[in-house]
Amino acid sequence: MKAILSMGALALSCLLFSCQKEKGEEPEGTVSPSGDYFPSSAGSEWKMSSTSLGEYTVTSLGTDSTINGKKYYKFDHSKGGRQYVNKEDGIYTAYAHVPQIAQSVNMIILKDATAGTTWTNSITSNGIPMEYKYKILSKDTDKTVNGKVFNNVIAVEYEVSMKEPLTGTSFSFGKGRQYYAKGVGGIAGAFEVGTPGSVVKDSTYIVSYTIK
Repeated sequence: MKAILSMGALALSCLLFSCQKEKGEEPEGTVSPSGDYFPSSAGSEWKMSSTSLGEYTVTSLGTDSTINGKKYYKFDHSKGGRQYVNKEDGIYTAYAHVPQIAQSVNMIILKDATAGTTWTNSITSNGIPMEYKYKILSKDTDKTVNGKVFNNVIAVEYEVSMKEPLTGTSFSFGKGRQYYAKGVGGIAGAFEVGTPGSVVKDSTYIVSYTIK
């Protein structure tokens, strides 16, 4: 069971924390309400710190690939690996390979939609089905992160559940929250995955970025 929970945590960390930032210095760059919630211009860069991954940088390559007939923009991670993001009609879908489970995962991580909007991603790993349920908590609000006020922010919460292999009973084993600022990208987020006595937690915060 612990291995299955770890898979859920890995999927979350690969897909949800590619554009989070690090804590400890005044953010750089101009917070602009223009653009979208996941900038992909070439050379754009975000510096981050994660309680589980440590400090790292995400860089937009400004190029794209076609995956399942759709255009996905490329982002490289300084810790290794690459993430792809599709932006279509206000829906943001992330694609990444998770080597620990030898599987590629494709999930909707954000919608430019009104508060109360919900959606569900379903994946199966080693025959175990998992559901990631999302809900828009608020839109077009302000949020202060690391001493800086960001405007036009969308807050998203999510819950992860799976079916117990022996009984088929569904139970929740993870939850989290993400914040995205228009024209900037992800500005803060946190999640926890596991069962009592065995919980994996992570949080990330923006510190500096450059949008080209």
